[in-house]
Amino acid sequence: MILAFKYGDRTEAANLFAKMMISTAGELVDDADILVPVPLDRKRLFHRRYNQAALIAQSISRFHGVPVLPDAMDRIKPTPGQGGQNWKKGKVSARERRRAVQGAFKVREKYADHLSGRRVLVIDDVYTTGATVWSMARELNRAGASAVDVLTFARVVRE
Repeated sequence: MILAFKYGDRTEAANLFAKMMISTAGELVDDADILVPVPLDRKRLFHRRYNQAALIAQSISRFHGVPVLPDAMDRIKPTPGQGGQNWKKGKVSARERRRAVQGAFKVREKYADHLSGRRVLVIDDVYTTGATVWSMARELNRAGASAVDVLTFARVVRE
């Protein structure tokens, strides 16, 4: 389901994923002041035509009423995709992934005041190593967020 959503234009799945995420982690959504989806780099967004994390965040916002800032953060440097051949072959370590995403995100200046002192809930579709959300949380904390939590639909379990 998640692969069809990400790569097969099955965007209607965002509503189902959002409902499931709310039903299993409603307390995180209840406590959040703002939802911030993981941004895609421009090249990936151009090819995919939509940001799957933003679609899920917008659905959660519609169902639960928490405001979403879909463009609160920029991905200021492209990072290698986790679904690439090296990841599939297990050649990229979590440490290498953390290095790759370090400094990849930046809070947009116009949203800094909206995030300061607020509980931010980062929304993503798949949690792999945690490097992406860790890097985002670091930047959100620098921008003054009072707390940063993460909610994802799925988690990759490596053997």
